[in-house]
Amino acid sequence: MLLGRADGAKVSVLQSVRPKAHTGAGHFVIEARAMAKVVFLAMELDLQIVGQVHTHPQEAFHSAGDEEGANIRYNGFISIVIPDYGDHLPARTGWAVYRFRESGGWQPLDVDVVTVVGGIAAL
Repeated sequence: MLLGRADGAKVSVLQSVRPKAHTGAGHFVIEARAMAKVVFLAMELDLQIVGQVHTHPQEAFHSAGDEEGANIRYNGFISIVIPDYGDHLPARTGWAVYRFRESGGWQPLDVDVVTVVGGIAAL
């Protein structure tokens, strides 16, 4: 999960946290207790939960399991999918980046909207 600040036009990621999740081919589930810990951490740091990031074994895209498992969906929420289990990091090769819109669901964005500064990603 990505914690940071969002003003409607720009999302700045200032912290990441890896909650306990149940994952498998085509799905991920973050249980309520684990998600509550993320919420409390965000509150403690005076940040918002602004996005999620995860990897795929091969090509990066939003699968049906990704969309079903996304516990947080609000206008502007960001989802980043990284291919090849992140083998090419820190390069953004093959990333799939999405922004949620209530009027249209998960909208793909160009990976060039992501700027990585000192290990912190900002959109």
